[in-house]
Amino acid sequence: MKSFRDLIRIAFIACWTGYLGNASGDQDALHLKNDAQARFKHATALAQQGQDDEAIALFDALIAQYPELPEPYNNLAALHAKYGRLDAARAALESALAVHSDYALAYQNLGRVYLQLAERAYQRTLELEPRNASAKRMQQRIQSILAPSAKSR
Repeated sequence: MKSFRDLIRIAFIACWTGYLGNASGDQDALHLKNDAQARFKHATALAQQGQDDEAIALFDALIAQYPELPEPYNNLAALHAKYGRLDAARAALESALAVHSDYALAYQNLGRVYLQLAERAYQRTLELEPRNASAKRMQQRIQSILAPSAKSR
Protein backbone atom coordinates (compact mmCIF):
# COMPACT_ATOMS: atom_id res chain seq x y z
CA MET A 1 0.00 0.00 0.00
CA LYS A 2 1.30 3.42 -0.96
CA SER A 3 1.83 6.11 1.66
CA PHE A 4 0.07 9.43 1.41
CA ARG A 5 3.39 11.04 0.49
CA ASP A 6 3.92 8.56 -2.38
CA LEU A 7 0.44 9.27 -3.72
CA ILE A 8 1.01 13.03 -3.56
CA ARG A 9 4.35 12.58 -5.36
CA ILE A 10 2.72 10.48 -8.09
CA ALA A 11 -0.06 13.05 -8.47
CA PHE A 12 2.46 15.91 -8.67
CA ILE A 13 4.51 14.13 -11.32
CA ALA A 14 1.40 13.21 -13.27
CA CYS A 15 0.09 16.78 -13.22
CA TRP A 16 3.47 18.33 -14.00
CA THR A 17 4.13 16.02 -16.93
CA GLY A 18 0.58 16.29 -18.26
CA TYR A 19 -0.08 12.61 -17.72
CA LEU A 20 -3.27 12.00 -15.79
CA GLY A 21 -3.79 8.38 -16.83
CA ASN A 22 -6.01 5.97 -14.93
CA ALA A 23 -7.28 6.31 -11.42
CA SER A 24 -4.90 3.57 -10.27
CA GLY A 25 -1.75 4.92 -8.62
CA ASP A 26 0.08 1.68 -9.41
CA GLN A 27 -0.61 2.06 -13.12
CA ASP A 28 0.46 5.72 -12.98
CA ALA A 29 3.71 4.76 -11.27
CA LEU A 30 4.33 1.99 -13.80
CA HIS A 31 3.65 4.40 -16.66
CA LEU A 32 6.07 6.94 -15.21
CA LYS A 33 8.71 4.26 -14.75
CA ASN A 34 8.50 3.25 -18.40
CA ASP A 35 7.70 6.58 -20.05
CA ALA A 36 10.93 8.28 -21.08
CA GLN A 37 9.33 11.67 -21.70
CA ALA A 38 7.63 11.78 -18.29
CA ARG A 39 10.82 10.65 -16.56
CA PHE A 40 12.85 13.26 -18.47
CA LYS A 41 10.43 16.01 -17.42
CA HIS A 42 10.55 14.77 -13.84
CA ALA A 43 14.37 14.80 -13.82
CA THR A 44 14.36 18.29 -15.34
CA ALA A 45 11.92 19.49 -12.67
CA LEU A 46 14.14 18.02 -9.96
CA ALA A 47 17.13 19.90 -11.38
CA GLN A 48 15.15 23.14 -11.54
CA GLN A 49 14.22 22.65 -7.87
CA GLY A 50 17.87 22.18 -6.92
CA GLN A 51 17.54 18.46 -6.28
CA ASP A 52 20.57 17.79 -8.43
CA ASP A 53 21.62 14.42 -6.99
CA GLU A 54 18.16 13.00 -7.65
CA ALA A 55 18.09 14.54 -11.12
CA ILE A 56 21.52 13.08 -11.95
CA ALA A 57 20.38 9.64 -10.79
CA LEU A 58 17.26 9.86 -12.95
CA PHE A 59 19.18 11.10 -16.01
CA ASP A 60 21.67 8.23 -15.52
CA ALA A 61 18.77 5.75 -15.34
CA LEU A 62 17.21 7.24 -18.48
CA ILE A 63 20.50 6.95 -20.32
CA ALA A 64 20.85 3.33 -19.24
CA GLN A 65 17.35 2.48 -20.44
CA TYR A 66 17.21 4.79 -23.49
CA PRO A 67 20.80 5.30 -24.70
CA GLU A 68 19.51 6.51 -28.08
CA LEU A 69 18.03 9.71 -26.61
CA PRO A 70 20.43 12.69 -26.64
CA GLU A 71 18.50 14.99 -24.27
CA PRO A 72 19.28 13.14 -21.02
CA TYR A 73 22.99 13.27 -21.87
CA ASN A 74 22.73 17.01 -22.49
CA ASN A 75 20.95 17.72 -19.22
CA LEU A 76 23.29 15.43 -17.31
CA ALA A 77 26.20 17.36 -18.81
CA ALA A 78 24.71 20.64 -17.60
CA LEU A 79 24.56 19.29 -14.05
CA HIS A 80 28.13 18.01 -14.23
CA ALA A 81 29.31 21.40 -15.53
CA LYS A 82 27.43 23.17 -12.74
CA TYR A 83 29.65 21.37 -10.24
CA GLY A 84 32.86 21.82 -12.23
CA ARG A 85 33.00 18.21 -13.43
CA LEU A 86 33.93 19.36 -16.91
CA ASP A 87 35.44 16.08 -18.13
CA ALA A 88 32.21 14.27 -17.23
CA ALA A 89 30.19 17.04 -18.91
CA ARG A 90 32.30 16.79 -22.06
CA ALA A 91 31.90 12.99 -22.15
CA ALA A 92 28.12 13.25 -21.75
CA LEU A 93 27.86 15.82 -24.54
CA GLU A 94 30.03 13.73 -26.83
CA SER A 95 27.72 10.79 -26.11
CA ALA A 96 24.70 12.95 -27.00
CA LEU A 97 26.34 13.84 -30.30
CA ALA A 98 27.28 10.22 -30.97
CA VAL A 99 23.59 9.28 -30.91
CA HIS A 100 22.31 12.45 -32.58
CA SER A 101 24.95 14.22 -34.65
CA ASP A 102 22.60 17.11 -35.54
CA TYR A 103 21.80 18.11 -31.95
CA ALA A 104 22.71 21.81 -32.05
CA LEU A 105 22.18 22.45 -28.33
CA ALA A 106 24.71 19.75 -27.45
CA TYR A 107 27.26 21.41 -29.77
CA GLN A 108 26.56 24.77 -28.14
CA ASN A 109 26.98 23.32 -24.64
CA LEU A 110 30.10 21.42 -25.71
CA GLY A 111 31.60 24.70 -26.92
CA ARG A 112 30.94 26.26 -23.52
CA VAL A 113 32.54 23.28 -21.76
CA TYR A 114 35.59 23.58 -24.02
CA LEU A 115 35.84 27.28 -23.10
CA GLN A 116 35.67 26.40 -19.40
CA LEU A 117 38.37 23.74 -19.88
CA ALA A 118 40.53 26.28 -21.73
CA GLU A 119 40.04 28.81 -18.94
CA ARG A 120 41.22 26.19 -16.45
CA ALA A 121 44.27 25.44 -18.59
CA TYR A 122 45.21 29.12 -18.74
CA GLN A 123 44.66 29.41 -14.99
CA ARG A 124 47.08 26.54 -14.44
CA THR A 125 49.56 28.16 -16.84
CA LEU A 126 49.41 31.34 -14.78
CA GLU A 127 49.94 29.41 -11.55
CA LEU A 128 53.10 27.96 -13.07
CA GLU A 129 54.18 31.15 -14.88
CA PRO A 130 52.50 34.19 -13.27
CA ARG A 131 54.12 36.62 -15.70
CA ASN A 132 52.91 34.87 -18.86
CA ALA A 133 51.19 37.82 -20.56
CA SER A 134 49.83 35.75 -23.46
CA ALA A 135 48.13 33.29 -21.10
CA LYS A 136 46.70 36.18 -19.08
CA ARG A 137 45.22 37.83 -22.21
CA MET A 138 43.69 34.54 -23.39
CA GLN A 139 42.24 33.83 -19.96
CA GLN A 140 40.68 37.30 -19.86
CA ARG A 141 39.16 36.84 -23.33
CA ILE A 142 37.64 33.52 -22.34
CA GLN A 143 36.32 34.94 -19.08
CA SER A 144 34.66 37.79 -20.97
CA ILE A 145 32.95 35.26 -23.25
CA LEU A 146 31.80 33.11 -20.34
CA ALA A 147 30.60 36.04 -18.21
CA PRO A 148 26.93 36.92 -18.64
CA SER A 149 26.51 40.21 -20.45
CA ALA A 150 24.87 43.20 -18.84
CA LYS A 151 22.02 42.91 -21.36
CA SER A 152 21.06 39.41 -20.21
CA ARG A 153 20.85 40.34 -16.52
